[in-house]
Order: sequence, then C-alpha cells, then structure tokens
Amino acid sequence: MEIVEHTSNILRLKAKRGPWSGTMVLTLLVSPILFLVGLIVLLLSEKVTLNCERVEPTRTTCELTSSGLLGQNVRSIEELKGAKLRGSGSSKSLLLLADTGAIYIGKSREWSNINVNKVNDLVNNRGQAYLKAEKDYPFGGYLFGVLFMLLSAYVFIASFLVKVLISGTFDKTSGQASFKFKSILFQTKFIEENLDNIQKVEIDRRFRKEEQNFGIQLRLKSGKSIYLGAFQNRYEIETAINEFLGVNEQ
Repeated sequence: MEIVEHTSNILRLKAKRGPWSGTMVLTLLVSPILFLVGLIVLLLSEKVTLNCERVEPTRTTCELTSSGLLGQNVRSIEELKGAKLRGSGSSKSLLLLADTGAIYIGKSREWSNINVNKVNDLVNNRGQAYLKAEKDYPFGGYLFGVLFMLLSAYVFIASFLVKVLISGTFDKTSGQASFKFKSILFQTKFIEENLDNIQKVEIDRRFRKEEQNFGIQLRLKSGKSIYLGAFQNRYEIETAINEFLGVNEQ
C-alpha cells in the first residue's frame, strides 16, 4: 500500500499490486500442497489382511492382501517358515519368514491380533490349520487425509472470495472516508464512513511478532471496525492516517 496523495484536505491510499498480492498468490500455492498431502495420506492408508493355511502337513501358505483407494493387491507366500521381530521398543518390525526370504508386513504394534508366537505356532503345530489376522484399520490416516483435503478446499475457495483493499480516500471536504475492496475474481465492495465516526486507528499485532507486517484497522465510535489490511510500510501508513484524522498514535 502506498500514499499517492496527502494534503491537508485529502489522503489517498492505493495498493501496489491489486488483489494479486504476494500473500494471496502464496495462499493459492498452499492449497494444492495441502490437497496433495491429504491425497498421499489417503493413498498410503491401506487395509491389510493376512490369511495363512496349512495345505500339507509340513507346508503352510499365506496370502497378504492390501486394499485401498488404488485397488487391491494380493501377495502369495508359497511356504511360510515362521516369523520374527526386528528392531526395539515400539518401532519393532514384524517379518514373515518365507522360502524366498523375509517379508516386512508393518510394525508389530499395528497388528494387535497377531504376534510372532501365533505365526510360529501355526508353522510348528500340525493341529492348527488356519490363521487370519487384520492390520489395525487405518482410521486415523483416512481422517487425517480427508481433513487436509477439506482444508485445501477451504483455503482455495477463501482465496478467491476474500477481498483486499485496492484504494482508500479520506476527504475532509466531503467529510467521508471511502474504501474499495476487490477479490481475485474482481468482485468489488465499497465501504463509506463519516470521518467523525472514526474514533482511532488500531494496529492488529496478532499476525506477526516482528514489527514489519501489521494489520491496520479503523475503530469506529459504534464499536465496529474497518479492517484495511496488513502493510509492510506500517509506520508510514499509520502516521499518515493519524495525522490526517488528528488522532494520537497509540
């Protein structure tokens, strides 16, 4: 925002870039990133089922089925030798030992209804013929993914609907202050207010801690406010408005 005219009777402000400000463009870039993160989480959230069966007295076969948004994938294990844990603590990995080598099927804590002993019992105990287990349902992953995608949609829509200050005029001759706001979709909004109704200029410091980019709003005597926006040249804009309105800086 820049001051294009400042006299004893008139003060004019004008945006340097219009609605396509750097902040607005950055917001639009954030939206697809959030959507992509949510989509990746959903794609990685799969339901995994393990079915093992003793088909011969000394041979056990298994099918590891993964199903998600991308469809279903079935991996066959022709001869199960047993199972083991790798790692330590809560990050222990559960491995199935097959004739072709070790197969990682996830963290042991993700399989609350199966453990190494159950798998080894099936392989070694000829009286047991079947074992079925399901990896804990990834409800948290689905919820996390959906929330990110909803947040992405909200940011995207809000970016097009939000209106930023394009120009503002304080005119002592007419006794009016007028402001023009415009969105990216070029939807325009005009606000007019009597200068006598403006109580003071307030600086909204909620956005940043450093003194570079503060939001400026006009506090009206009615208790309402008119938010003008956040400007890097905070001191220049604040001082100009305060001097023009005859309001002490606070």
